[in-house]
Amino acid sequence: MRIFFFVRSLRQEGSGSHQNALSYIRYLKEQGHTVIVHAFTSFNNPPADISLTAHNQEALGLRAANKFLTELLLTHEKETDIFFLYGVDSIWGGGAYRKQGGTTPVVGYLDALLASMDAKRTHGMLYYLKRLLWDRVFGMRLAPWVDAYSAVSPFIKDAFVKSGFPEKKFSIVPNFFTITPTSTRHDTGGVIQLLYAGRLTYDKGIDLLIEAVTDMPKDVVWHLRIVGAGPLHAECERRIQAENLQERIELIPWVGPDELQELYATADIFVHPSRAPESFGRTFVEAMSHGIPVVASRIGSAPWTIGEAGLFFPAGDAQALRAVLLSLM
Repeated sequence: MRIFFFVRSLRQEGSGSHQNALSYIRYLKEQGHTVIVHAFTSFNNPPADISLTAHNQEALGLRAANKFLTELLLTHEKETDIFFLYGVDSIWGGGAYRKQGGTTPVVGYLDALLASMDAKRTHGMLYYLKRLLWDRVFGMRLAPWVDAYSAVSPFIKDAFVKSGFPEKKFSIVPNFFTITPTSTRHDTGGVIQLLYAGRLTYDKGIDLLIEAVTDMPKDVVWHLRIVGAGPLHAECERRIQAENLQERIELIPWVGPDELQELYATADIFVHPSRAPESFGRTFVEAMSHGIPVVASRIGSAPWTIGEAGLFFPAGDAQALRAVLLSLM
């Protein structure tokens, strides 16, 4: 089968969404399908085994971007058996393609909420209102035309169905993984090793984690590794120095999947203190594959993904996070 795989961008050093897309493409190819990858932007760095066509259209607004996508699908429909649109903001262009008479089935892969579902208004009120108008008025005229939706978790499916998307078209397709857990746990010398891996942003709650481990009881010997990059890196450094925790907290830049596996092998507890709901929680599964308990906010997909393999705390509550960590320590 010829699958046209459309993604906003594709980078081998990217976040969980990029890693999932790479695994998805490889899986489809392993099943014998021909996968033609197109990226909307020029910000790509795919691995050697995946080639793509970049369209350098990152400057377009939402409406123009979806018009571009609709025209792109019309251009390629005769050489494609399925259009697979990876990402929430491309589903409108796919719906418009089918509404205008396009004959090739369209599948939308949903691994995030729409901007109009963002109760915290992450992008500001004006942007939220513009997206609310687009998603609920213009977008909902196109959503029923998409042939099928693959949601990464029940949390994502429920959010879209509540917004008016046709429930009968949904299936749950969790993240794809290629994991080889380290067989031997590394000796940590009696020090309790905590690990966070992800973006350093306010939504991810990395500041809450630093606050939670500040003023830990003196009889608890611990060390925290914070792995990732993002706009709060400088703020993390400042807070670590202010609390004199340089010997307890280690900031590590983004690392590749192989290096991250080694960090899991030296960890005792994986912590994900997100303020915003996770669509799936890729690092949850990676940590669990190494036998590590997960501490996470009780929001979004975390309870479904983690199940009984971890403990939860109310999102945004640093004191509750500290109490959960101490109970495990």
